[in-house]
Amino acid sequence: MSWRICPLVSDIIEPSPSKMDITATFLGLCKAKKALNESVSKALQKNRPEPTATILPKPPQTEFQKRALELLAFISQIREKILRQKKEFLDPHSTLTDADRTELESDVLTKLQDCNEAIKKLKTDVHHNRTPVKVHRTEVLWILDAYLAGMSIERTMIRST
Repeated sequence: MSWRICPLVSDIIEPSPSKMDITATFLGLCKAKKALNESVSKALQKNRPEPTATILPKPPQTEFQKRALELLAFISQIREKILRQKKEFLDPHSTLTDADRTELESDVLTKLQDCNEAIKKLKTDVHHNRTPVKVHRTEVLWILDAYLAGMSIERTMIRST
């Protein structure tokens, strides 16, 4: 019994006539398999139930959740506005005049103060509420407050440069 661990040098240089090139056949089979997989996945997606039809549907949002999410979106909009106009605000050769800079800064400051007041109002609502989710709501407000504080720090850093 002879064990051939590696091919013979003569097989590499001159393949025997019994060995034939099946590369084209292999590539054709790969394409056919890929097409089959795509058609099967499309068929499965057609039979998939709607994502809204879940076993346990989400409960409706509470008033607190709605207000907190609106506040988060508003703070994010302020942040995006600051980041969009940061370069132009800091560039001394930009088209912004000092009046434009002052107006932009006062606009952002007013919006940040409005957000701060909204957070304070939510805090008082949570403080007077005696529900079991009070701790969770307090933590949500703490996160919103920290996010707003980060925005105030960014504004201060922009202003000081």
